[in-house]
Amino acid sequence: MNQKIYRAKAGLLPAEFHDGTRQTGPSDCAAKIYRRQKGPQVHIEIKICYISTTIIIRQVGEFLTFHVKTMEIFQVIHVNIGGNTVNVSKQRDKLM
Repeated sequence: MNQKIYRAKAGLLPAEFHDGTRQTGPSDCAAKIYRRQKGPQVHIEIKICYISTTIIIRQVGEFLTFHVKTMEIFQVIHVNIGGNTVNVSKQRDKLM
């Protein structure tokens, strides 16, 4: 899968990636961008199928906010080894 960049700024929430496309990846599990509207409020959803993740970008006043909904697949464990903290990831299957 090619890397895609999404760029937004206050007053401009495009419903496409920076290169003008709206999806990437295989057709059976593509990453796609959707423009959603609830009343006067518009937000962008980027759904990334292969990692079961949705990123929601909104403008609140003059600020952009984002919310990430994902499956929890890794648990980070902090281990102290010889005075150094090491992060170890352990795979899990729990919906966040």
